[in-house]
Amino acid sequence: MASFSLLSQATWRAGHLSCLTSLQCSIAAKKKQQGAALEESHTVFFSDQAAGSFRGTAHLFPLRTQRAAPTVRFSRCCPLLASTTCLHSQTTEELEEQKTTCSQLVSESVPSVLTITIPEESFGSCFEADYGSEAATWPEDLGTTRDYQKMEEFVTSAHALVRRWLMPDIVARLERFIHDPSQPPVLVIRGLPVDTDLPATGWDGSSKLGKYVSETWLVGISRIIGQPFLHDAVRSDRPGMSLLVRDLYTPATTPEKVEQAGSEGSCKFLDFHVDYFQVRPDSFPSVLAFIGLRGDNAAKTGQIMVCDFHKLYTMIDPSHIKILREEKITWEHAGSVFSKYVIEGPEDSPIFNLFEESLFGSDSFDKFVSGSLEAITAYKQVKEIAKQVGSEVEGVWLAGGDVCLINQRKAAFSHTAYTANNDANDQWIQHTYINEGTFWLPRGLVPYPIRSLPMVLQ
Repeated sequence: MASFSLLSQATWRAGHLSCLTSLQCSIAAKKKQQGAALEESHTVFFSDQAAGSFRGTAHLFPLRTQRAAPTVRFSRCCPLLASTTCLHSQTTEELEEQKTTCSQLVSESVPSVLTITIPEESFGSCFEADYGSEAATWPEDLGTTRDYQKMEEFVTSAHALVRRWLMPDIVARLERFIHDPSQPPVLVIRGLPVDTDLPATGWDGSSKLGKYVSETWLVGISRIIGQPFLHDAVRSDRPGMSLLVRDLYTPATTPEKVEQAGSEGSCKFLDFHVDYFQVRPDSFPSVLAFIGLRGDNAAKTGQIMVCDFHKLYTMIDPSHIKILREEKITWEHAGSVFSKYVIEGPEDSPIFNLFEESLFGSDSFDKFVSGSLEAITAYKQVKEIAKQVGSEVEGVWLAGGDVCLINQRKAAFSHTAYTANNDANDQWIQHTYINEGTFWLPRGLVPYPIRSLPMVLQ
């Protein structure tokens, strides 16, 4: 687990902002070497002056800076790329071997989860003023509309706002999150201001009409990374923000649902899996995005657990890897049948296709999963190792204003058990999917600007 703490102190002076910021980076890379953990700590300080105006007014906003972002690297320097002269004189096989070695060095040095914490004082009173002035321009029926063109106006606005609010180095990290192999599988941003007057948490769809701070953060961050969307299978029938954002209320709708593994109030462990790996690549959610509106402050249960694919791959028996790369597993789910290789991609950046079989009961594995005896045995072993790998990474608990981003090409996720108190203050999380914007016609499934996709199997 690696973490940043962004500390800002700002003072207003006659039309400009003098800002002193420190970026404190604490990298804890736990490696068992002779029974001891290795921990490194670095601190970078920089200062700047920044001024910004919004919507033609003279007021200034402290987070809109004009500085160059500091560079903090986690990946080790690769000596194999130090000499271009040497590279030009080598064979194709040698270059491929060196490229693989470089990728392995990057993977080994990247933490599974990177946490960035932004203190409350970084935003100040002008955050609310800036949000309020922008929200006043949104369609009046934003909370009840089913018009995707109106929702697209909100997406564009949220994108601009979040770019303005976040520091440039965080924005740059978000832009690289999908594509850069040196980025972590999971990025957590803590301390964002969200709606202060939330209604009670409840499965009945408690309304947040007219209060879209959390949705602005979630959609805006998602738009920096790529394009937010939802699958029809998980989208609520409600209009408005439900076209883009899914509310995960933990109180269960029925007593039976409490006893099932699921996303809404389960008292059972939701096993490690990859959402929608079975769909066409143009509608695959490359990134899962979550934002906490309200957390269970006392128990801090219901944590997101992460299984890093690179670490998982190194712990699997080579014979099992061979089987799962050569033989497909078949699943039956919701009337659909689909088959996939459990392991795909190159060895230095493997991709796993893991399903959550326990969604349909404790005995569902043998009912819904089929393949050769060797392949099924290997797959079950992978699922068990995934739990072991995930247990070695600290779980992510989301309080109000915390965002969790999971790159599904680099990690699977699970959710620990959570039992709601039904006291109106239970955990409340919002969620959306992100990909590179490949779901629109002519190459995708739906016309622009629709962001709700049918589930079409690959």
